[in-house]
Amino acid sequence: MPISERIARIVVAAPKRLIAVLLLITLAFGASAYKIRILDDLTQVIPKESPVRQAMALLEDTFGPSETLVLMVRHADGSVFEADFLGKIFAFSTRLQEKRPLNRVQSLASVSVFERDEEGSLKPRPILAGAPTSASEVARIEADIRADADIMRAFVSADERHMALYVDPKKGFVDSDIIAAIREETEALAPYTLHLTGMPIVRDATTQAIRRDMAVMIPVVILVLGAFLAFTFRTVGGVVLTLVVVSLSILPGAGLMGLFGIPMTAINNTFPVLILAIACAGAIHILSLFYIRLRQGYSRDDAVAAVILELTLPVFLAALTTIAGFLSLLTSPIPPMGTLGWVVAVGVLWAWALTMFMLPAALMLLKPPQHIVDSEHRGVWFFDAVTKVSQRAPGGILAVVVLALSAIAYFGLPQLTRETRVERFFTADNVARADSEAIDAAFRGSTPLEIVVQEDVKRSDVLRKVDAFSAAVQRLDMVGSVDSIVNVVARIQEGFAGTREIPDDDFQISQSLFLYSLSAAPEQYQRFVATDEQSFRVTVRMPNLAPDELERAIEQINVEIDRHLAGLNLQVTGKALFLSELNKMVIRSALSSVAMSLVMVFIICLLTFRRLSAGFEGMTPLFVAVLAVFGIMGLVGVPLTIASALVSAIVIGVGVDYGIHVLSRWNVLIGTSFDDRVSKMIAEVGRPILLNAAAVGCGLGVLSLSQFQPIQQLGTLSVIAMVTAALAALFVIPALKAIRETRGDPK
Repeated sequence: MPISERIARIVVAAPKRLIAVLLLITLAFGASAYKIRILDDLTQVIPKESPVRQAMALLEDTFGPSETLVLMVRHADGSVFEADFLGKIFAFSTRLQEKRPLNRVQSLASVSVFERDEEGSLKPRPILAGAPTSASEVARIEADIRADADIMRAFVSADERHMALYVDPKKGFVDSDIIAAIREETEALAPYTLHLTGMPIVRDATTQAIRRDMAVMIPVVILVLGAFLAFTFRTVGGVVLTLVVVSLSILPGAGLMGLFGIPMTAINNTFPVLILAIACAGAIHILSLFYIRLRQGYSRDDAVAAVILELTLPVFLAALTTIAGFLSLLTSPIPPMGTLGWVVAVGVLWAWALTMFMLPAALMLLKPPQHIVDSEHRGVWFFDAVTKVSQRAPGGILAVVVLALSAIAYFGLPQLTRETRVERFFTADNVARADSEAIDAAFRGSTPLEIVVQEDVKRSDVLRKVDAFSAAVQRLDMVGSVDSIVNVVARIQEGFAGTREIPDDDFQISQSLFLYSLSAAPEQYQRFVATDEQSFRVTVRMPNLAPDELERAIEQINVEIDRHLAGLNLQVTGKALFLSELNKMVIRSALSSVAMSLVMVFIICLLTFRRLSAGFEGMTPLFVAVLAVFGIMGLVGVPLTIASALVSAIVIGVGVDYGIHVLSRWNVLIGTSFDDRVSKMIAEVGRPILLNAAAVGCGLGVLSLSQFQPIQQLGTLSVIAMVTAALAALFVIPALKAIRETRGDPK
C-alpha cells in the first residue's frame, strides 16, 4: 500500500487521537525552550580549536583581561590643550580607576616622562598630575605630549579636538555593569562628549538587539502571515490552522537548543522567523487543493483523502530538499551557522509532520466553510499567458533568462564584497556603531592586533628588534599607533642619556624596567609585561577596516614581522586577526554550503524522478535564483556577510520546492497530450506556487525589521530569491519540457 494511502487512513480513522499525540510530542520537545540563553560574544563564533582563539586565551591568561575599551572625549569647540578640558580628563580618569568593574585605565594621567631631579636621579613625572591651574601648566603639558610622537598618536587626535583613554575591565563583571560604571561619570565631563567602543560595548548592544528582534519580529511575522492567509483563503479556519501549525513548528528546535545548552547568537537568532515563514509552504498547498476539491463537489472526507494522496510526495520532497539546504550549513566553519542549519531543519521536519497529519486531521473535525471564495480562477489570465509562451516560444524564454542572468552575473559578481566588521552588523543609527566610527575617524585605533613576544623582556637584542619593528609598522598608512613596553624603555633612556634609543646593554634594560615597575601601578606594568617577565605584548592599533583593507594591512604587518622579528617566539592575535579569520570563514561557509546543498538536492531530485534530465530541471529554479541574488548583491553594493551567506541555504532549500511541485504534477498528468499536460500543470500548481512564494517572501521580509543590518539585507534578498525561483519554475521548466518534446522526448 502506498505511504500516502496509509497516511490518509490514519488521518481519517482517528483525527482527534492523532492531534492529541502530535500536540503532546510537540510540547515535550519544546519543554526546555525557556532555557535558551543569549550569547553576545561574537569572538566565540570562531571554533575553540582555532589558533586565533587559542592565542587570545593565552593573551588573557598572561596579561589579564584584554578586551580594551577605547574611550574618546570630544571637544567640539576648541583644542584639547585647554585647562578646563585637561582638568576634566584628569578627574574622569582618576574616578574611572576607582570603579570596581574596571582594572586598568590608560590616559595622560597614567603616562609619565622621565627626567633627572636636582640630585641627578632619574624620576618619573606624570604628564597630567592634576587639573592645570595656569596657562604655563597647560603649555608644559602640551610640550610633554608633543615631544613624544607615541604619546601624541595614542592619546590626541590629529585635529587636536579629541582625547583617548584605554580601559581594561575586570573579569567577572557583566558588560552592562562595566558600561554603567563608565557612563556614571559622563555628566562630570560636560559639556564635552564621550564616545565608547570595544567588545563589551558590542556584546551589550548585541544582547539588546537580539531581545528587541525576538520581541518584534516573531509577532510581526505571525501577523503578516495571518493577514496574507486571510486575504488568500478568506476562511478563519484556514488562517488559524496554518498559524497553529507554523507556530508549533518552532518548539522542537528551540527545545533542543535549551536542552543541550546551545545559546542564541546574533547569527542564529533568526531561526524562529525562518521556520515560521518556511513552514507555511506545505499548509498553503494543502489548503489550496482542499478548497479546490470542495468547490469541485468533493465531500469533506473525500477532499482530505484526495489532498493526502496527491500531495504526500511533493510536500515531503519539498520539506526534504529544504532540510538538505539548511543541513548544508553544518559544513560551515562558523559554529552558530551549523546550529542555525539543524534547528531550522528540525523545524521544517516537524512542520511537515504537522502539515501532513495534524492539518488534515483538523480539517476532518471542522465543518467545511459554507461560502468558499472561488479564487481558483483569479489571475487565470496570467497562467494562460505562461502556458501560451511556454508552448509557443520556449526558446525565447530560455534566451531571455540566459541573457539576463549572464548580464547580472557578469556585472554583479565581480563587485561582490565582504563585510565582517562586528560594529557594522548594527544599523547606522545604532549608538555602538556610531561611536565606533567616530573613534576610528579620530584615532584609527579601535581594532588592535596583539603580538605576544615570548622572550625575556630584559634582553636588549629582543627589545631593539621590537623597536625597529614598531618604527616600521608605524609608517604604514593603515596603522594608528603602536604601544608596548619598548616605548616606556625608550622614554626612560631618553631621560638617562638624552637620546631616545634602546640600549644594547641588558643591565640598562633591567634597570629601566625596575624603575618603571616602581613608578607605575602594578596593573599598568602587567598590561605590558608578564609576571615572570618572560613575555611581553605589542599592540598595533588599526581602524575598523573593510575586509579587503584589513587583509592588506595584516599582510604588510606580517612582512615587517618577518623582516624585523625573525627568530623570536611570537603569538599573533587580537580583534584584527579575529576579523581576518572571520573574513575567510564567511567565504568558506558560503561556498561549502552552496556546494553541499546542490549535491544533496540533485541526488534527491535524481532518486525521485529517476531521470538525469529531471534532476537538472528540478534544480533550474534555484540556479536562476542563486545567480540572480548574488549578482544583484554585487550590483547594488550589498556585501557578503555571515547573515547574507544564509541566502544560499534559503534559495536552495526553499527555491527547489517550486521545481519539485511542477515536476510532480507533470508526472501525475502523464498520458495526456503535451499541450493539455502543460496547461493543466501550470493551472493546478501555478497559483499555489505563487502563493507559496508570496507567503514565504512576506514572512522572510519581516527580517528587514531587525536591529542587525545584515539580517535586514537577508530579508530583502530572500524576497528576491523567492520571487525569482517561483517564476523560474513556472516559465523555465515548462520551456525545457517543450524543447524536449520537439526533440521527441516528452517525459
